[in-house]
Amino acid sequence: FSPSDCQNPLPNPQNGKATCDGDASDANLPVSVTYSGKKRAKMKVSPSSGIQDGDLVTVSSIGHKPGLESNLKLLIQDDDSVEQALEIHASCSQPLACGDRFGSFELLGFKTKNGTEISSDQAPPPLFMDTCEVPAAPPKPHCTSSLEEIQLAYLGNLFGSDCSVSNPQGGQASCTGADLWDEDVSVTLLTAGVEGDPLTGIGVRGLFSITPTNSWQALPSGLDFIATDASGNTQTVWIRTDCDESLNLGDRFGDFVVFGLDRGDGDQHNGHHGCDSDSDSDSDSDAASGTPGEDGLITLGGLVEYQYKVTNNSDVTVDVDVADDPNIDDGDATTIPIGSVTLAPGEMETFFLTRTLYESTTNRATASGAEAVTGTMCVPGIDEVPVTVVLPPTGSFDCKAAKPIDGLSMEWAGAQNVCVVAYDGALGGTVLSTQDNILPGDIVTIIGMGGSPNDQEWEIFAAGDCGGVAIGSSKFHISCSDSSMNGVEDCGKNLGNGKGNDLALVDTWLLEGITGDRDLECTPLVIPSGGGGTLCGVGFELVALLPGLMWLRRRRKALA
Repeated sequence: FSPSDCQNPLPNPQNGKATCDGDASDANLPVSVTYSGKKRAKMKVSPSSGIQDGDLVTVSSIGHKPGLESNLKLLIQDDDSVEQALEIHASCSQPLACGDRFGSFELLGFKTKNGTEISSDQAPPPLFMDTCEVPAAPPKPHCTSSLEEIQLAYLGNLFGSDCSVSNPQGGQASCTGADLWDEDVSVTLLTAGVEGDPLTGIGVRGLFSITPTNSWQALPSGLDFIATDASGNTQTVWIRTDCDESLNLGDRFGDFVVFGLDRGDGDQHNGHHGCDSDSDSDSDSDAASGTPGEDGLITLGGLVEYQYKVTNNSDVTVDVDVADDPNIDDGDATTIPIGSVTLAPGEMETFFLTRTLYESTTNRATASGAEAVTGTMCVPGIDEVPVTVVLPPTGSFDCKAAKPIDGLSMEWAGAQNVCVVAYDGALGGTVLSTQDNILPGDIVTIIGMGGSPNDQEWEIFAAGDCGGVAIGSSKFHISCSDSSMNGVEDCGKNLGNGKGNDLALVDTWLLEGITGDRDLECTPLVIPSGGGGTLCGVGFELVALLPGLMWLRRRRKALA
């Protein structure tokens, strides 16, 4: 990687198949690189962020059917925006050679599916690592065009979220029902014209996706589903998905977090109830002019695919059951069945499990079973793989660069449940949002401020009594001239008494974030937390593959 403008023409245009758009020569280093083409879950970039001038980057495929997609689409992004979009043809139907230059990348080597390796003098980076690197999410807003897919991660009681929402979407998003337990859940879709995968057996930190039934359509204006855990607790969740209300990665709805959004490839969809015609026209104009980064899949990162290999090195047939404890650090010995297999002498079987990580984790997999003929029980084989979650640097926050400030996120630090009516300006002005039943510790996000007027006032009532007798009000100055609310040093501080520190105002809000052309997020969603055996001659090996991220270091155990 060497940050530069696109060559015009490209040294190897691959008969028109290769394209480059955007100038990355002045990108703020380090940058992240994202694969944005088809079959995104099968393609990975390593490393995916923290990339400096001169660093080596590997793009490869994982899964049962290896091979890159023919059109290899890559986005180069700094902490502010997408700087360059590249497309390289990788099917070998077009010329490709070491030394070829595509914008900021020089091709140093490649490996074909039949094992042929072509490389320059520089060796590629190692594939097996012991860290899971979480790529930086692109700048907000994230819901910018017709959505073709939304990916949700089930959190269980991971954050003690209860049935509340972090982004009320102008009062349209909702969650009703009980808090779910740390158990597998099943999902019933209540919205017509959509389908989910999977809809059962979704474990804590597991993902499921919702897509239109007809591939040529976009998601409808909203999604409604019921989640049920193994104990019978249910949550009913409603999410607005047409971009008319904000929707971003990390938004929480009940016990679910928005993990990924697929904004398509800029195509128009019949039957879409989404962004207005002007927005669609703007998207077409941007696509025509080559502005990168408006479309495609974006995710929070942290998606890990574990690979389990069991080999029978003995001279007898063995029946094997493979199970996994997904986080031995949490003290919960609950295991997940991975699969069962009968192995003949010398035979090997591979299983896969995909999970989402929000903290550093150690997995412990166990292979147990018996000799197929005699039924003699075997000593379990055990292997562990630690995954250290590493967050990319967030970059500095410049309040002036964020202007105009459009929204604030505040944590309610009061002692009682309240209702908040947020006004654009003084009390009695335009109502931006009304949010009821806010509990101590809940985060309230108000958007649509637009930068003028500079003062925003929130009227506070007892929960269930919106518009009754007010407890008081809080005022926030959003021009960056308030030294108590213009930088990361103000995160978690008490706010609400305005720029003039008015003692008559309610000053029991804690700054959680500022939304503008550049966002301040005080608390990232993903927060890092701080022996082998034999099985009747069956060797056991646990590996973790990280699609779109880095790989884990391979661990091997001595075999009997």
